[in-house]
Amino acid sequence: MLTFNAHSSRGADLSVSVMQHEAPYEGYGLEGVEFDLGTTWETFNISFMTPSSLMGDARFQFQLASYSEVGEHYYFDDVMLEKIDGADVSMSGGDIAVEKSSAVPVDFLLGTNYPNPFNPTTTISYGLPEPAEVSLKVYSVLGQEVATLVEGMQQAGYQQVVWNIRNYAGNELSSGVYFYRFTAVGASGKSFVDQRKMLLLR
Repeated sequence: MLTFNAHSSRGADLSVSVMQHEAPYEGYGLEGVEFDLGTTWETFNISFMTPSSLMGDARFQFQLASYSEVGEHYYFDDVMLEKIDGADVSMSGGDIAVEKSSAVPVDFLLGTNYPNPFNPTTTISYGLPEPAEVSLKVYSVLGQEVATLVEGMQQAGYQQVVWNIRNYAGNELSSGVYFYRFTAVGASGKSFVDQRKMLLLR
């Protein structure tokens, strides 16, 4: 079973293949299967039968050509290939079964902002495996807090926020390096802290 979370900026599709990692790149039972992506995170589960039990060097191929347009953005997370008991697989349409559902990450995570470098806006994504008290703030290279993007309780799932390069006073910031710091305390008491760098070019 191949599982992954994905979406694209305008909901464009893609196709997925699983093959041998090195030449002759033998197919491993999943070849050019098309997936209907949305514009928000979804989880896709693909069950398929391999031609052999010997499959220790798999390569994933996510094919975007012919589906995407110039400027298209695709996002992937939590890609996992898992061997499962064939007796537990419910197949449809031959030997491949595809399911999708609203995505909830298995752990807290903070994504890389996009675009980066950026101007005049950038999007920051993060994931919550459970309801959590969340804080997402922006700091200058000197450590000065310049903006609060998120503050408060949020439900489990993938989230996105767009920053318009303005500070607390509503003024646009100058070019330079900035940091965004994400903290979360889940309903279970589990905490998470992460920080990433981004570059504003005016």
